[in-house]
Amino acid sequence: MSSESGHNGPLAQLTDHQREAIETALELGFYQSPRATSYEEIAVELGCVPGAANDLLRRAKVALVAAVLNA
Repeated sequence: MSSESGHNGPLAQLTDHQREAIETALELGFYQSPRATSYEEIAVELGCVPGAANDLLRRAKVALVAAVLNA
């Protein structure tokens, strides 16, 4: 995992790709209720397939929760 982009705290636990995925998902409304976007739309923005977008988001969430709970 990389913290080279200057992030501290839980964000430092994310890779650059994970951070980009979670920021994109947030911007597109993925975390709204109801969701305003899908894995397919996030994948288009990230230039990957939906499965890869799903995996990036899942790994980012795991890393963030672990960082917060272990803090």
